[in-house]
Amino acid sequence: MTVRIISISIVLLLFSSLVYASKDRIIKVSGNGELVGLPEIYSPAKIDLNDKYIKIGRVKLNLPACIFKYFDVRGEFDLKVTTDWFNESSKPPTSISFRVSPKGKDFEYRLFFMIEALIPAGVQVITHESSSVTAFHELSLRKSCYKEIGQSYEVD
Repeated sequence: MTVRIISISIVLLLFSSLVYASKDRIIKVSGNGELVGLPEIYSPAKIDLNDKYIKIGRVKLNLPACIFKYFDVRGEFDLKVTTDWFNESSKPPTSISFRVSPKGKDFEYRLFFMIEALIPAGVQVITHESSSVTAFHELSLRKSCYKEIGQSYEVD
């Protein structure tokens, strides 16, 4: 019994340190689409949904249709941008996510990118089935989408 309690305590301690180690940090989106709050190495950073691109540092991804469709919601929506940021300030974030929440709907989209090269790392549809039930649905991008993405980069 004592070994079991010690084992559970160790697992909980390790889990709590992992949770503490990484935290999503909210990145502000200015009126002109500038992403405010990223480390200097990722500047300039901007999302422009009129011209359909994301730019982080020297890398610009012109959003192909297979990615832009998640941003092309009809009507009003909220856009929340976050990064995974470790508590050690010397380590910059490795990924960035864009959460698109159409107003008055029970779903939203979340797109993950590896921040340095804007490589897509995942797409989710998040459904809010009730005030207490939220489900995360992972989507797979088609190979043809990856091909389009590969042809959509510009580097300064």
